[in-house]
Amino acid sequence: SKRAKISKIICGLTSNYSRKSWLEIDTETAANIVKLLTMILILEKGNENGLIALSGLINGVGNRLDINEFGKYIVFALTGSDEECVRLGCGIVSDLANAFEIKLLNIYKFVVPLAKVLSNPNSSRQAKLNALYAIGDLAMNAGPSFTKTYLIDTLKILDSASK
Repeated sequence: SKRAKISKIICGLTSNYSRKSWLEIDTETAANIVKLLTMILILEKGNENGLIALSGLINGVGNRLDINEFGKYIVFALTGSDEECVRLGCGIVSDLANAFEIKLLNIYKFVVPLAKVLSNPNSSRQAKLNALYAIGDLAMNAGPSFTKTYLIDTLKILDSASK
């Protein structure tokens, strides 16, 4: 449709701009870009292009972004049925973990859906591998807060995956 083509163009431009101009993007501009991407994600549920653009923005702007503005769309991607969106959502969680490091306060929003990807017998091997990377990035970057809350459950999931 025409709307899908327009959103693809906007997402491509946003992703390119964010990655190449990250030092020049101030916090207000980044917030406006997030609003634009959020609108696209609302209109086009499970939009791969919106998730790719969001990944570019996270890699470009880093911890100057407000996760609360778009976190629910990452969770939506992780819990959806579109395999590509699940994999992209896992990659975005890794991007966030690396950008925010220990400051990633909303870790709980991502661990449960990632665990469900790992425990779902219908998830592809690639999706499970991406979820495993994301959990590893969260664990490494969140440190003790991850260990206190999620280590035991994560180890159980990993143990069951090996059987």
